[in-house]
Amino acid sequence: MAVVTHYPKLSGEWLKHELDCELNREQVMIPAATGNLITGTVMGKVTASGKWVPHVNGAADGSEVAAGILLNGVDASGPSDVQGVNVIGNARIAPLELTWDASVDSQTKKDAALAQLESLGFKTAYQA
Repeated sequence: MAVVTHYPKLSGEWLKHELDCELNREQVMIPAATGNLITGTVMGKVTASGKWVPHVNGAADGSEVAAGILLNGVDASGPSDVQGVNVIGNARIAPLELTWDASVDSQTKKDAALAQLESLGFKTAYQA
């Protein structure tokens, strides 16, 4: 019988450098029933509520704009909103290690989201 071990993803896998963590991180609210999110999830901000959800390509609620990356995993699958922390700019990231919503299903869509993140000061450590 094979032993299978699953190691949790660590922020160090995608976050390679931050200029100033006090300036480049923001405490955010993630709505109930969003799901179990892991570090490195590309996030968007819902305009009407100000809450953060995974970036959804093609949405029309604000989450279609990649606006941050979840620093630590959170379990928002329950009935209550949860707090999280997003890196919101001025950081070097490894795009291959980011976690994407299922709607971001092509390299073209990822490149568009990475361009949105670049406008916030994110730089890629190596190209996806």
